[in-house]
Amino acid sequence: MALSKTIPPTAADLQRLLSEFAGHTPEDVVRGLISLTPTRHRAELGSGTRLFTYCTLDTLLIPRLLGEDARLSSAPPGAAAPLHYAIAGGELQVPGEWVMSFPQIRPGDAGEFKGNFCPYANAFASAQGYAAWAAGAGIATQFLSLAQADALARDYAEVVMREAPKVCGCGCGL
Repeated sequence: MALSKTIPPTAADLQRLLSEFAGHTPEDVVRGLISLTPTRHRAELGSGTRLFTYCTLDTLLIPRLLGEDARLSSAPPGAAAPLHYAIAGGELQVPGEWVMSFPQIRPGDAGEFKGNFCPYANAFASAQGYAAWAAGAGIATQFLSLAQADALARDYAEVVMREAPKVCGCGCGL
């Protein structure tokens, strides 16, 4: 498929893609982004918890939703070695001009985040690496810098935290 030139996605676009989590707590959203089987995408949270995610975007979303630092990795499709990046002190740390593919999902596919979006949301060490992959991906995508993808994850996390149901911490069920 040809490289698509479109308007960069927003937190509202991400809310539509993750509509199955509307009205959930950040912790509930995080549980939905974790894969129980090994994947090419990993996060090690500052708390020491190690987990697999379904896509590169998930690796950015989870630390943002939990407000934790994290060491992250994501292997580009067909690559043997993953790219390593981090969120430390609330800031993305990436050693290069890395990019992420952002699939253009049709509105009817919004509830299929893991199946329709995640297989095509990958990190690449360069725009050229992305372009070579995108030419044969079979789905329209656009690329975002990893910094743009992280800003999107941060914006989405802020919306989730603001709109999350308030739960009393005393155990009373309110």
